[in-house]
Amino acid sequence: MTYRYTYPVRFAHCDPAGFAYFPRLLEILDGAVEDFMTEVTGADRAQTHLRERLGIPTIDLQVQFTHPCRLGELITFEIVPVKLGRTSLTFQTTVTVDGEPRFSVLQTVVQMDFTTSRPHPWSDVTRALPVFAAVAEGAPA
Repeated sequence: MTYRYTYPVRFAHCDPAGFAYFPRLLEILDGAVEDFMTEVTGADRAQTHLRERLGIPTIDLQVQFTHPCRLGELITFEIVPVKLGRTSLTFQTTVTVDGEPRFSVLQTVVQMDFTTSRPHPWSDVTRALPVFAAVAEGAPA
């Protein structure tokens, strides 16, 4: 399953020449992941962070830039979950403008308990969601 989110490249994301700074693109990526997780689990970060005391910090991030993003462009993030572990989740994200590749990301997050600062297993409910069930460790190939 592929999830798509589109965001504008704003002035605050860019250098004086109008090229987006890569750290700002990674902030937008974080927003896309936040929107994805809210959409598929039904729980936003306010609920998971503040009430459940769970977060999903990034533990591995591989980024390949192929073309710059520019002020005013609409960038589309196509997020595909590729592996759900006991406490981790890996996404493959392709970022495009009008279908032209700009960068790709392989990102692994881990669900963490804020109280203990330790990894926390995904719930059976989350593991059973269609988007994750097919990529969960131990799922039939």
